[in-house]
Amino acid sequence: MKNINTLLIAIFCFVISCTSAFAITTVVTLPLILTIGIIFLFVIQINLKTLKTSFSYLDLFLLLFLVFSFCTSLYNNFTWYSSKSINHTIAYFYVIVGTYFLLKLAFLNLHYSKKVIYTSIVLGVFTASCFGCLEFVLKGFYEIKLDELIPRAAVIKYNPTALGELVRIRSFMEESGHFSFYLELLYPICILIIRNKLSSSILGFKFSILFALTSLVAFILTFSSAGIAIVILAYFIIFFPQKFWVILKNIFFNPVKRLYFFLTLLFLLFLVEVFFTNIIIVYDIFDEIVFGKLNEGSADDRQDRIVGALQLFDNSNIIHKLIGYGPGAYDKLKIESIVSLYFTYLLEVGYIGLFIFTLFTFFLFQKVFYAFEGMNRKLFLFSIFCAIVHFLFISNYWYPWFWFVIIMIDVIAKDLYEIANFKKQN
Repeated sequence: MKNINTLLIAIFCFVISCTSAFAITTVVTLPLILTIGIIFLFVIQINLKTLKTSFSYLDLFLLLFLVFSFCTSLYNNFTWYSSKSINHTIAYFYVIVGTYFLLKLAFLNLHYSKKVIYTSIVLGVFTASCFGCLEFVLKGFYEIKLDELIPRAAVIKYNPTALGELVRIRSFMEESGHFSFYLELLYPICILIIRNKLSSSILGFKFSILFALTSLVAFILTFSSAGIAIVILAYFIIFFPQKFWVILKNIFFNPVKRLYFFLTLLFLLFLVEVFFTNIIIVYDIFDEIVFGKLNEGSADDRQDRIVGALQLFDNSNIIHKLIGYGPGAYDKLKIESIVSLYFTYLLEVGYIGLFIFTLFTFFLFQKVFYAFEGMNRKLFLFSIFCAIVHFLFISNYWYPWFWFVIIMIDVIAKDLYEIANFKKQN
């Protein structure tokens, strides 16, 4: 079974970028099909006596978020039924239980070749980057729309430009911003894999240079102003100031300061609700600082959707402000979907649900601090930071990349620990 496990997991890691390319429907994608296959292999091979688990506060708050989303869905559907709400509630369940919890157990318990898996992760990012660069050349100079030659379930025609004439690439994703998001998440993990020699020896020094250059060029060619700004911000925050690191360590490792942090966060949320009776004022400040500085072609549409949703939220009663309108709220409220995860959660699960998700992200950063040291820690923090910030500009929580990176925290930390122990014994 080890060879079958290795083959299926390797293919999954290699095609995890294909959230649009080769998809059967907008929901049934290659990563989803392979995720189900891996979970099936895990179920038929499971041994409860030797089952390896990794449960932390991070997982606790994610489960709490899932339970809360079910409760608010149940409450809202009793008073205002919507099939979209049921579908989105199922999506919440699948993503958190399937794409994260069960897939993590599979990665921790199935027998497979680690080097093959790590190699497939790097080669997957490299292939997506190469395809993107080729797409730019063929589409921009020879009018050959390479991305449209691949079977896609939706958004087959895609022709955005930047700086007037330059083609924005999307590779195997639905659009350029999503490709940028993918690279922000997976590129740092690939660098970590290569520098720790976790992958096959064929991915040596020469390949690492080629990989780095190709992926960076592909990232630039997405022309995602949000992505580029986020990467620059992450780089200066994570790789430079030592005082910032001291502050973070004090918060993460000191229980008293951690409590003060949570109480301060709750107090700030209280001030927002009391003093900003119209939450649009808060959004206007945010828009001026962020969206006003990032002049994307989709910025106006994103802004209109968020403002429309916040206007409805402002006029809602206290119960809906606290617990939201349930998953798929945009359908109930007859508005367009919101292109920002945090504003989506504000509308769907209210202040309470958004606060729970905020705690989840806090313990996610804490987990990285505990699991890694030195450059490995910084690379993981870079990836997670980019994801958390980029969710301001997209709402695609169902994409597997974010959850895959979180799974890799446990998998890579375990393998690095075993390698370090082996070196000590020899």
